[in-house]
Amino acid sequence: MLKAKDARHKSIYKNNIPITKTDWNVIGYWNASLVLFDSGIDILDKDIRHVELMKNGKTSTEQTTNRDKWCFRIVNELIRKQGTKQFLLGEESSNWPKIKEYEYKNGISIDRITDIIMNHRKALETWKQNKLRNQHKIIDKQQRIVIQTIEHEELNQQEIPTIQHAVVDDWEDLI
Repeated sequence: MLKAKDARHKSIYKNNIPITKTDWNVIGYWNASLVLFDSGIDILDKDIRHVELMKNGKTSTEQTTNRDKWCFRIVNELIRKQGTKQFLLGEESSNWPKIKEYEYKNGISIDRITDIIMNHRKALETWKQNKLRNQHKIIDKQQRIVIQTIEHEELNQQEIPTIQHAVVDDWEDLI
């Protein structure tokens, strides 16, 4: 079960940590702040390393140590809500994939919450790549439109004959 390990965490959460809809939103913002911004790449690598060693560590001590570090990261985010601070200004889009899970009022296992978090990060990464691909398509389409309008304007300028202003002495010469 996901339990508080730190003294400060234990003062807030007594026993098993309940996960509510609000907590899922906090975790979703946390994942989005790590995946969508370049500043979170180092932290993502560190988290993946903790999870891999937690599951596949050589010794039980190594597994327990990394499990405690990973639990600390999750509980610390639930308390501090650092991931939501990057989205307070409203400059970034928030239509990324959300975590849609049940509430775990009696606590959740570490393996279950880890799977949910890692699957959400993969979904965010896929969404980010698709968004970048779509932005490149839009930019290419806008560039093609600009080029076509420039070419069209150049053709129109070539087709318009220039009018020469000449003094006509006799109107019969024009016929």
